[in-house]
Amino acid sequence: MNEDSSNLYRRSTRVTISIPIVISGVDADGNNFSEPVRTLVVNKHGGKVATSHHLALGSEILLANRAMGVVAKARVVWLGEKDDAGDLRPVGLELLEAQNVWGMNFPPDDWHTKSEQEALLDRGKKSLKVIYKITYPNGKIYIGQDLTDSINYFGSASCELIARDFTRDERRDFTIRKEIIWESETASPPEVSQQEVLFIQKFRSNDPAIGYNQWPKLKSG
Repeated sequence: MNEDSSNLYRRSTRVTISIPIVISGVDADGNNFSEPVRTLVVNKHGGKVATSHHLALGSEILLANRAMGVVAKARVVWLGEKDDAGDLRPVGLELLEAQNVWGMNFPPDDWHTKSEQEALLDRGKKSLKVIYKITYPNGKIYIGQDLTDSINYFGSASCELIARDFTRDERRDFTIRKEIIWESETASPPEVSQQEVLFIQKFRSNDPAIGYNQWPKLKSG
């Protein structure tokens, strides 16, 4: 287990449980995929599943718990060895927003800390969910969502893709702009994800000539 995976599982209590979910995104070969899988281990910050697809370490995927109607973003932080049959490979997934996406009615105590509950009461309002647009110095854009309205979150676009477009000199003075283009206090996570896709399609930020979104894949023609 590598350091990222070890840190993931130390942050909250692990539960060994099989939960049906669907993972989707772009695999290591650049192909879109959508696959029903089952969890092996879960906690508040992520989990481990077994997949037949070859995923890239650090890549971002969508995780859907259809029984709950919840969709969340996750990052691949660990790749295990294939099973004896050579069909499935365990992978560790880190949720971009720590939450109980698994639908567990009685999660461990450290999944919901007292300080978190008090912080919610102190704010006296619902968390604002936003869709943002990042504009880079070359004019290309990235559309993303943030379920916490963090002022210091600037998306999870591929660093490799962005780096290809800038010289070393350009990287020494690098300014990006973040705009909130949609917000809601009442929208559910699936509704926020739906809005995100609509804005990606509206701004065509999944067109490599325009932006850095790699999902949903741009339809040719």
